[in-house]
Amino acid sequence: MGGKWLVPLTAAATSFALADVVCDITIQPKEDAAVLPSAPKTKLSELELLEEAKKEHKMVKTKDHKQLTAAQDACVASFVSFLLVILLAFTRTQPVVPPTDINAVVLPEESASFSTELWAYKVLMPIVAGPLSFASYFFLLRAFESASSTVILPLVQLSSLWMLLGSSAQRYLMNEPWMQHPVHLLAYMLILLGGLLPAAKGNLATTLNKEFWAQKFVRLAVLSEVCNGTYNVLLSSYTQAVVPKGVKEAPTETTEFLLISRFAFVITSIIVYSATPFLRAEFLRFKSVDKKFILISFFGECLALSGYFLSSFAYKMYYQVALVHAAESSMIQFLNLLIAYTAKRFFNVGRESALADVRVKFFSFIFIASGLFCAAVEETPS
Repeated sequence: MGGKWLVPLTAAATSFALADVVCDITIQPKEDAAVLPSAPKTKLSELELLEEAKKEHKMVKTKDHKQLTAAQDACVASFVSFLLVILLAFTRTQPVVPPTDINAVVLPEESASFSTELWAYKVLMPIVAGPLSFASYFFLLRAFESASSTVILPLVQLSSLWMLLGSSAQRYLMNEPWMQHPVHLLAYMLILLGGLLPAAKGNLATTLNKEFWAQKFVRLAVLSEVCNGTYNVLLSSYTQAVVPKGVKEAPTETTEFLLISRFAFVITSIIVYSATPFLRAEFLRFKSVDKKFILISFFGECLALSGYFLSSFAYKMYYQVALVHAAESSMIQFLNLLIAYTAKRFFNVGRESALADVRVKFFSFIFIASGLFCAAVEETPS
């Protein structure tokens, strides 16, 4: 396969990066964690900068932008997902649920066990993935209230660590090697390092401090990525479904997974918002939001869904889900930095933190690009 999987991954990363910049624009910030420098030289300068940050935060709160809250943006995401479900349901030519009679493609003695396996892959996996996707996105939007996308996105690399263990276990159960080429492990480490550098502002030792993990946006981003990482493992398992030996493989469609998981996403959002008074109140406050921010958010959610659809092809084409996830996160991060920096620098759109630690963020791109080059090595050594 070589580097062909990078084509849909790059397209998906571009969609996600644009969607994240839209979140910077549409979500009302409560506090911007990136206004503080990474290493103040003296205690006095640190206190002074903290006071400046508080003043800026106060100005942002008193300024009536009528932007969306994270909970309201999540409502827009659910509405766009609902429209997508309707579109996919009416344009499909085949039933979503696999036929019960599969004797035509399965050996008679294996039909019962394969029917159960087919049901798990075709229906249960995307149903479970739906609530995970909702939780991941909700936590991510909450993180956007405390920091900008250029600060949050590097943290998604943290989930790549445990995803490597999960995907390796998956490969073991499939009787497949966890890494098909020694260079791929190097690629994973380079991409992971490149992604973590901006989160630590160039000093990886800061990730060992409890103050780093005590930040609200860090906790929310980690929770988001735990859910998102599990979602991606399910997506990879679904698109690379293994069937019993001698059985004709049933086709697995990325649109099918997206349809069922997004339907579960919408149902989950309805249940959560109906059961939570605070979220119901946020929904009722939509009338006070400037309509232009709702339209911009709608456009951003369409971009995000496009990213989910395009990335599913990359997860299907490449065998190691952890490496794809790390590559996807790093590409989103770099493209987001480029877009956010350009928007703030030349058009004054976005947040001030988009201009912070630019040298470190661009330096991380060297590691990411090197890792992607290594990942493009053919899967099977010659």
